[in-house]
Amino acid sequence: EAEAGRRGVQRVISNIESENKGRLCRALMTMHPLDKRFACLEISYIDSGENHAGKITVVSLFRPEKRNSVSTEMWREIGTAFHLVGSIGDNCRCVILRGAGKGFCGGIDMLDE
Repeated sequence: EAEAGRRGVQRVISNIESENKGRLCRALMTMHPLDKRFACLEISYIDSGENHAGKITVVSLFRPEKRNSVSTEMWREIGTAFHLVGSIGDNCRCVILRGAGKGFCGGIDMLDE
């Protein structure tokens, strides 16, 4: 059953990417109930238009001005987000972790205090 679920998620993501020239289009994403809770993350659903609504959650590292480098606050938020996603009745079955802006993640923020 888990393998069939993975294939289904891969099919949905492939369909979305092929329709949007290889990108996960923001127009297909809707706000997740946890989104406004975090300062360094954006959380949304992928609306595939199929019966997968809400099952694919996108967590975006959101510090593009710092190339999404991980601060202490972001590290805590990532842990909290991954603990909560799927446990609040959001029907999540898959999480995509991505970076906002030009890069995924610049590593640890060495200037963080």
